Amino acid sequence: MLRSLVGSEMCIRDRIQYYEKAAIGCLRDTDVTSCQVLTNLCTLLLYQRNHPVCQAYWSQLQKISSSTAFPQDPYFRPTLPWLYYGRNGLSQLNRQVLQMKVVLGEPQTGEVNKLQFFVTKYSVDGRFLGTEALTSQLQLCPFALRDAEDFKTFGYSFYKSCTIDLSTYLQTSRYTTTFYELFVKDGDGSLVPVPVVVSGFVDESDQSPNRGIDSDKWRFTRRFFLVDNLSARTSDQQTPLLIRYAASVRLTFILSESSSEKIYVPYLSIEHRSRREPSIRSSPLATISLSTSYTMNSDNFWPVVNTLFIIANVAAAIVSIIRIYVWTKHNPSVYTPNDYIIWFISKSFLFFSDTWARMMFFFLYGVGVYWLIFYKLQSRVFILIPSAATTTYKSFYIIYFLIFGFSVISLLSLIYRLAQIDVFFIDWEKSEEQHVPEDSRSLPSAWRTIFIGNELCELHTLRHIPVSVLLVLVAFLLRGLNLENLDLEVPYARIDASGNKNPLLHFAVSTTVFLACGLGIYVIRQIFRTWVALPLDNFIDLLSVANISLFILDENMHGFYIHGISPSGRAEVSLENLRRALEIESKGGTRGRGLLAEDKSQLQSYELYISRQMRLEYNGIFNYNLEQEIAEKRRQQTMSSGAQMDFLPSLKLPENFSYSELEKKKRELMSYLKIYLEEVVAESHRTIIPRSIMNRAFDLPPIALEEFQKGNPILFRDTTHRFKNVLFYGYDFQLLVLNILIYNTFWLASKSVIVAIVLTYLFDTLLSWLRDFTSARNLGRKTLIDDRFLS
Repeated sequence: MLRSLVGSEMCIRDRIQYYEKAAIGCLRDTDVTSCQVLTNLCTLLLYQRNHPVCQAYWSQLQKISSSTAFPQDPYFRPTLPWLYYGRNGLSQLNRQVLQMKVVLGEPQTGEVNKLQFFVTKYSVDGRFLGTEALTSQLQLCPFALRDAEDFKTFGYSFYKSCTIDLSTYLQTSRYTTTFYELFVKDGDGSLVPVPVVVSGFVDESDQSPNRGIDSDKWRFTRRFFLVDNLSARTSDQQTPLLIRYAASVRLTFILSESSSEKIYVPYLSIEHRSRREPSIRSSPLATISLSTSYTMNSDNFWPVVNTLFIIANVAAAIVSIIRIYVWTKHNPSVYTPNDYIIWFISKSFLFFSDTWARMMFFFLYGVGVYWLIFYKLQSRVFILIPSAATTTYKSFYIIYFLIFGFSVISLLSLIYRLAQIDVFFIDWEKSEEQHVPEDSRSLPSAWRTIFIGNELCELHTLRHIPVSVLLVLVAFLLRGLNLENLDLEVPYARIDASGNKNPLLHFAVSTTVFLACGLGIYVIRQIFRTWVALPLDNFIDLLSVANISLFILDENMHGFYIHGISPSGRAEVSLENLRRALEIESKGGTRGRGLLAEDKSQLQSYELYISRQMRLEYNGIFNYNLEQEIAEKRRQQTMSSGAQMDFLPSLKLPENFSYSELEKKKRELMSYLKIYLEEVVAESHRTIIPRSIMNRAFDLPPIALEEFQKGNPILFRDTTHRFKNVLFYGYDFQLLVLNILIYNTFWLASKSVIVAIVLTYLFDTLLSWLRDFTSARNLGRKTLIDDRFLS
């Protein structure tokens, strides 16, 4: 940017003489025109106090006594153009309240809903060009009549941006640098000067206080320019070597604290940029903007928000500690002494980050709903939301992206944890060759187990709230019905409005729509569950028809059991016999499907806690030894073939693996589990117990697991299908919140609802694929079903 007008290589001799003539005429003769020229030259220099031009202005200012007349500023002189403000800093400036009342609807006597502005114009040679009503003078872009009305409408956060051709301003014959002073018309008809904050202002210390965010250090001025194609002209040609232009112009209104429905004198902010002539020739286009901003003193608002923020953090810490305590009760340290500290620290971080993200999500949502309700539904002016163009939203962005990051980490850790659970199918089918020795009997068909495995794979990513349906509804409401326009910075709830979009308001609107649609879908599915069974219910019925039970361990000593013994006792029968068996069952001619014969509810789903001895026996028979054997066989096969180790090896068993050994292990574990289950049924009065209040409230185990060394499993009745916690079914709300965060992240980047919806769907599809892939690998590894049978 040009920092010097006099003494630079761009200054020509007649320009120096022009300055000297203006300075002499103003200082010695108090010539009005000469003082205007001096003021214009100082404006071009961005008000540099240490420059000779501005020093000449200050010399004349000090010679003239101050005036007590309006506007009562220390640097106002009736006989000298007013250039500097003596009251610096926004807090000092906000002492003058306009007399008129501002309203949002139709104005009454003494009220206005459209502010009137006027500009006075001066040429560089000091001539007064007149006073005009403000229309498009502050905008270098094409300006429509509707734009002019919106710009003056109180409460309407106007924003207009465009691209201009800077090469036009290289032709000084087509555009001449003009200087402006802005006024606002008050209720009594007087014109009140509007102060200007120029970002390039240079004070007496050669500092630029207006570039800082501390508004109490800002320096205000009166006169300004939009385009400067004058000061960088050379002596031998009229084309300037450099163009300065107003890249950003913003008019800010602040609601008065002391007077209801009144505002302080607004101020104009200007940010200049410069481009050299060769750069303009090669790339002439430049982006500029004009906007209005409405705000209020939020000193009373932020203490409340900060208090709520602290409360939310304290609540997150308390809930995290409770979750960690419950986890330690499910996973006693005595069973994993080697790496327990690392495990505990990682789990503590995951619990805290997940809990903090949830608490902060509702904190941000609550703040957004507050502004959405009170800002949009106010009938009289009492609250104005800070503009998105200000730095007020820095805290919002920091908290939001921390929530998003922690939520993604939480979901990835969930996918990883669900891919580590133990799953085993207990086949209750008996061979018809009872007279043949057990070792020589033919085994039941594997197709039932493979079919159940496939059905379980399909359940991995199913939810109560289908993402595709949810996103279609959200897109229809936000885009189709224009509910997205509720995020505009206009103080009324109209979906046909236009203006600046506010990120906090959009977060509140979109989150409300997402939650409403998600809750609506969930409620409707629960209502129709009586007539249309959910996939979970169908899966439990399928287990009974297939005569297969499902045994799941999602932690060392905790898991679920779904009873699947067929009431007829057989599943490998003809279609006619199957139909007859189901018909007899429907008439009550057989034993119920429940684990306990006397249980009239025929409950099949149970939550279980196993003893340390049972866990060690389970691992010893099947889990660890067999997995290590498979890994060793797979390694030997890879080395013999000379191939490289795959990062994600296939689930299919190695070619040199003994399938007979596999079946032997499976039968051994199956027999072992059947014995335990039979003992549980025989001692159901002791092994199947009701949940206590503490168990329900904090998900605590029925006994101290570190003391549960041996004995039969202890079961809770799972009437609410808690086993869905090993599927995405159990995390509908967490996934819904993540979808909201993903959508808003993409919206912040694109400002387009449709683009954000599409990208959200793709992102969710990627996460679902990751869940499918890892869970299928785990299911194949734990049930030893070849991956070619799983989809």
